[in-house]
Amino acid sequence: MKNILHFILLPLILISTTSAIAQVLTGAKDVKVGYSHTCAISSTDELYCWGSNENGQVGEKTLGTRVVTPQRISSLSNVSKITLGLNSTCAYARRTTDGKDDWYCWGEINKPDRQAAQLDPGVLSKFSQIPFMGPLQESYCYAYTYLVPEHTGGTLPSLRCIARNDEDGFSGHPFYPPGSPHYAGDDVLNVFAPSSVSLGAQDGCALAQGELTCWGRNLGAATKEPLLNVIDHVVGNGNSCARTQDNGYFCRGQLFSPFPVSYERTWSVGFWRDYSSIALGYSHGCGIRGALHTARLECWGSNFHGELGVGPHPESATPIDIGLVDVQNVAAGTNHTCAVASGLVYCWGLNSDGQLGTADLIDQNLPKAILY
Repeated sequence: MKNILHFILLPLILISTTSAIAQVLTGAKDVKVGYSHTCAISSTDELYCWGSNENGQVGEKTLGTRVVTPQRISSLSNVSKITLGLNSTCAYARRTTDGKDDWYCWGEINKPDRQAAQLDPGVLSKFSQIPFMGPLQESYCYAYTYLVPEHTGGTLPSLRCIARNDEDGFSGHPFYPPGSPHYAGDDVLNVFAPSSVSLGAQDGCALAQGELTCWGRNLGAATKEPLLNVIDHVVGNGNSCARTQDNGYFCRGQLFSPFPVSYERTWSVGFWRDYSSIALGYSHGCGIRGALHTARLECWGSNFHGELGVGPHPESATPIDIGLVDVQNVAAGTNHTCAVASGLVYCWGLNSDGQLGTADLIDQNLPKAILY
């Protein structure tokens, strides 16, 4: 009989291999999602990843495998932060071989020539860069934590972005015109000392000293936003939200349309003002309402793959309470969603690559805790 875990992890179960002895770990601190993979930090500060390994983003050495239950990244410990891109994973952690604390990345972020993935976590850069990625596009940014004297001119810019142009010319970045190479190198955004960067499918935003600067297909070149005292922000597919110090979210774009066709640039306040955290996926979103042990999760938008977690319900333009209580955080990807509630990791939505971690490839339209 299968057991529900308090983020209880688990044998590595690949579609092509047999399972190993289960490892049991209680509690979960954070969960993040990519396009078709997921990672979580356990209570013992270890990192577990699962889902598609087409580009080495799960860390398994065999490309193309589907890792359908969480796999521990054994080369890292003391994991404190994670960020996932479309097909990439980064973690701030201690490398077990030499005890060095740094940002380590693997997957597509480490193969700009698109030839070979970095399967084992490697140092991102000697410059102690902070990587920022998003699950909806292959672009990513580096924020430098200090200046490097040996760089030409004696300094390094605070934010550099590397973009990938799709066939329609969109790069998620304002500085690359249509027709430029898929991996055009990096360029500089005029944002200094950013504390966070959000990258969506069409736009990006960077926060520095309470000021929010955004750019992209819907916005053009990077410009400062009129919002003051911003403390948090998130960007989805043609929509974005920013939280100010008064604990209210301002949002814009097609917040509740499953397929955005236009973009409203004006920031507005709505029922999302009461959320303590918001996650935006490709065509859906979720928000945490309430505080501490009473926090509940509400979701809205497309439910084509069950990404709302409300059963066989049609798309919804208004938020629906999905029934989870004591929600600590939520992450929304292209077609799947994960959350930590009462120490349990729940996932739901599309499961074509095992990204839900449920030991199978079956889609779920209700939150499902990790099983073994």
